[in-house]
Amino acid sequence: MASASSGPSGIKRKALSISNKLNILKKYDEGCKANKKQKEIAEELGIAPSTLRMVLKSRVDIEKNVGGTKRQKLKHAKHEDLEKVLVEWFQKKKKKKKKKLAAIITH
Repeated sequence: MASASSGPSGIKRKALSISNKLNILKKYDEGCKANKKQKEIAEELGIAPSTLRMVLKSRVDIEKNVGGTKRQKLKHAKHEDLEKVLVEWFQKKKKKKKKKLAAIITH
């Protein structure tokens, strides 16, 4: 089985979940208020400064997609319009099913 790859320094790479990235952003904001440098904040978080910069670079996408915090990666749909319509349709069908179930229970 494939495991996390290690670079020349022997440090193992690990994927950060969206909730980890949100936590990093929160700690970064707190560190900025305390006038700390990115390198100091990264050391406190136990991550490489380059990882911190990568998270900061994708901040907008991370914060926009907070919904599923157990996910490891943010994936965008190839056909975003179609995806949106399908989600709306699915949610409508789910609501109708709940209403039918409630009607059955009350009778």
